[in-house]
Amino acid sequence: MFKIKTINHAQMDMNSYLLIKKNDVVIVDPGFNGKTILDRVKESGYHIQAILLTHGHYDHIRDVEMLYKKDTCKVYIHKDDYKALYNSNINYSKTFGSSFVLNKEIAITLLNDNEKINILNETIKVIHTPGHTFGSVMYEYNKYIFSGDTIFYDSIGRTDLFSGNFNAIRKSINMIKENLSNNKQILPGHGKSGSFQEIKQNNRYLQ
Repeated sequence: MFKIKTINHAQMDMNSYLLIKKNDVVIVDPGFNGKTILDRVKESGYHIQAILLTHGHYDHIRDVEMLYKKDTCKVYIHKDDYKALYNSNINYSKTFGSSFVLNKEIAITLLNDNEKINILNETIKVIHTPGHTFGSVMYEYNKYIFSGDTIFYDSIGRTDLFSGNFNAIRKSINMIKENLSNNKQILPGHGKSGSFQEIKQNNRYLQ
């Protein structure tokens, strides 16, 4: 089983997650936390096996290359957000004063809805939740849901950026309400975590 550790970038209140099993680690959304993650990885002697991206926005993808250079790991993203990796207008790096594009030498594995990723004899399920972006996904591992910017503790992801669509995210939210059990632990891309039951009580979009 993976142990889950959260790393938070205080300025952006952006969460990255480490899924740790013995000396191996899977990273969800390295974002701006790459240096902190890399220090933790080196200090603990971890080998990075994979990087899972919930979507293609700059604050979730910027430090992929830094970590990839450490262990040449697999990098996963939904097929509908692939273009964001190589277009600074789509990934909104220009908002942060950058013109970021991912190094094309990094091999990317494209994902589909309901696909199951097998890593270190553990299974992680892909749940496609378009709305914040075309290719936004959540990753389900046991009781944990890494929800990216689809749902937060008390809100949902914005839909006014490229490929955002409010009707699409409402459809995704309805699907989530119908399919997630209350005891699932929601680990979002920003802000605090909580059980799905708790979040439903505090998030008007889920009521």
